[in-house]
Amino acid sequence: MRNSRPTVFSITICLLLLGVGLRLFQISSPEPGPDERHWLARSSLFRARIARGNYGTSTTLLGHPGIPAAFAMAVGQASADRWNRFIEPRYSTALHVDGLIASRIGIAIFSSLIF
Repeated sequence: MRNSRPTVFSITICLLLLGVGLRLFQISSPEPGPDERHWLARSSLFRARIARGNYGTSTTLLGHPGIPAAFAMAVGQASADRWNRFIEPRYSTALHVDGLIASRIGIAIFSSLIF
């Protein structure tokens, strides 16, 4: 039997949502993992170098497997910073997004895409 494109697309979306859902479950655990502090510092430095335009040296602190993780975490941190700047003047801090949680969400989405 031949699969139609909408069926394949629907299955793909369902698998992606399942992967993201499983990774996001209890993502806001209170304590950072043993290596998370290290990766937060690396992704922050990566982000700062990119912001300054130091593209040639932005990844010298990372080994090859670390570049995608640092990028995903940096995107999460930048998104949280933008959200927090938008929210805090208008609303309470209950809507504040922590940098660690934002980094975890970035990694969860990125790793789900490469499932």
